[in-house]
Order: sequence, then C-alpha cells, then structure tokens
Amino acid sequence: MEEKNSDNFINTERQLLKLTRSKMKAIPEKGNLEKIIRHKEALGKIVKELEDLKIQGEKDKLQDGEAIEDVQTWGVDIEGEIDETDCKMSHLNQYLTEAEARIENEKCEKEKILLKQQRDEELYFKKCKLDQMASLGSVSVKSTKPEQARVSSVKMPKLVITKYGGTYERWLSFWNKFEAEIDNTDLPAVTKFAYLKELLEPHVCDEIDGLLFTMEGYTF
Repeated sequence: MEEKNSDNFINTERQLLKLTRSKMKAIPEKGNLEKIIRHKEALGKIVKELEDLKIQGEKDKLQDGEAIEDVQTWGVDIEGEIDETDCKMSHLNQYLTEAEARIENEKCEKEKILLKQQRDEELYFKKCKLDQMASLGSVSVKSTKPEQARVSSVKMPKLVITKYGGTYERWLSFWNKFEAEIDNTDLPAVTKFAYLKELLEPHVCDEIDGLLFTMEGYTF
C-alpha cells in the first residue's frame, strides 16, 4: 500500500512536470523575463521533488526485495523526463543570458547617446560664451578707438599681458591689452594668432584648437 502511494505521488509529479514543461514554448515568446525566471524556478522545484520521490521509490522497491535491474528499469522513464527538462531549462538559461546581454547593450547605447548630447550641449554653451565675450570685447574696443587716435602720437609704456584663463571678468582687460599690443600692429594675421594662442591658458586654448592656423582662423 505504501509503495502504491509512492507510485501515485511520482505519477502526479510527472504529470505536473509535463504540464509545466508544455508551457515553456509560449512563455519566452512573450518576452517577459521575470515570468521566464519564475517558470524556470518552478521547473527546478518540480524536478527536485521528482528526484526525491524517485530515490524514495527506489529505496522502497529494494526494501520489498525487488531486483536492482528491475528498479533501474523502473526509473529509466523518470530519468528521461528529468533529463529532457534539464535540457529545456538549459535553453531557458541561454535565452535569459542573451536577453540580459541585449538589455545591457541597449542601456549602454542610450547612455552613450545621452553622454554625446551632454557634450554637444556643453560645447555649444562654451562657444556661445566665447562669442558673447568676444562681442562685448569688440564693443568696448570700438568705443576706445577715438581716444586712441588722439594719443597715437604719444609713446605709451609697453603693457604686460597676463595669460587669459577663461573667466568673464578678465576678458575685457585681456582683450584691450592684446589689441593695443598685438592686434593693432602690422603683424601678419597668423603671427597675431600665434601670439593669441600663447597668451591663453591651456584649457582655454583647447577651445580654439580646431580653427585653421590662417587669417580666416584668426578672424573667425
């Protein structure tokens, strides 16, 4: 009677395993990773219970005096179902690994796009800031030209130009000195450009490194 109950438990567990395994094809097609993981865990639990029942059934049969060969034959079908389930679970694991890799790649691509957008915005902001400072400097310089014309015959002391570090507050002072000492001279534009780059701090100079080293680049 006890062996019969054991067989009933095993048969019930085998039917449950077949039922759960039959749902495997439809679940991945829906693409719900959490549901796939739950299904895989459910299969693993059923397989574990079936293995435990198989071991107990083998023990009961041996205790009842059945031959080892007969017990082995009895367990062949059960082992076949377990092996088939293990194979399908392996496919599920592979599917999950590939799906997680795709999700991670998509995440990385989105982060790259976002980072590029941020860099483009920062570069655009810096360019606008430099254009604004250049515009303010040009207005200030033009307003001083009439006075410069009146004192052009007077020998003025040489100005000391300190390197420009990129701050808005120091721009007008720097540009006024640069124009008085270099920009208003008869030097070639490329020479003036070279002087200008020498008088910029490295991080500021980086902003204009993309300009051509020509007259057009200097007057950009």
